[in-house]
Amino acid sequence: HIYPSPLPSPTTPLLLSPLTNLTMVQIQTNHIVTFFALVALIIYLSRTGMFETAGTGKAAGGGGDGGGDGGGGGGGVVQSEEFGYLVTTMGTLKFRFLPDAAPNHVKQFKKAFADNFYAGCSIYRIIPGFVMQGGCYGVPGKTLPTLKNEYKIPNTQGKVSVARTESPDSASTEFSLMLVDNSEWLSPGKSEPYGYCVFMESVDSWDLVQKIVARGNTEAKENAPPAVTITSSYVK
Repeated sequence: HIYPSPLPSPTTPLLLSPLTNLTMVQIQTNHIVTFFALVALIIYLSRTGMFETAGTGKAAGGGGDGGGDGGGGGGGVVQSEEFGYLVTTMGTLKFRFLPDAAPNHVKQFKKAFADNFYAGCSIYRIIPGFVMQGGCYGVPGKTLPTLKNEYKIPNTQGKVSVARTESPDSASTEFSLMLVDNSEWLSPGKSEPYGYCVFMESVDSWDLVQKIVARGNTEAKENAPPAVTITSSYVK
């Protein structure tokens, strides 16, 4: 039967002329080629890292290789791309500078590291469960200007803060690595009105830190271990 001007129903195939059919095949082919080209482009960009957005790197203080390395994060504190190294008679300690936390402290200590200032100094105070302290205490000629306190972030495990007298602005050359979370004692509050300024953190060195600490308490009345000598320092 012939129906006048039939309209295709949902189940009726739409019949086209041979020329129209050829055009549709070409369009479909072009769409398929375009689709696979886009897939290839997406794969390429993903492999080259182009889809990574700013801020996907490690967060400040965001951990070293375990233990206390990196502490518990710096709350958005900017990390330095260069590291400070202390070469000791027991191995090399590595530190990350935190310029956003304490710019003036980082400037002075970073230069001291780069100038090999700490050669001949030592890690002379070790109190398990508290801190490991080093610097040039008692070494003739090893002095630097004092620094105004820039306390900003807490003294959590793995962080390094200045060692100073009771005066908040007396920091100079000495530093203390936090063996545990000492934020309760060294932050402004109950026992410390000003806080001890954090300016570095331990990186990839916690195994060595534990070996140094395992030697014992340097303040013990008997069998106190000798200081660990620092043979050189540098920045890289």
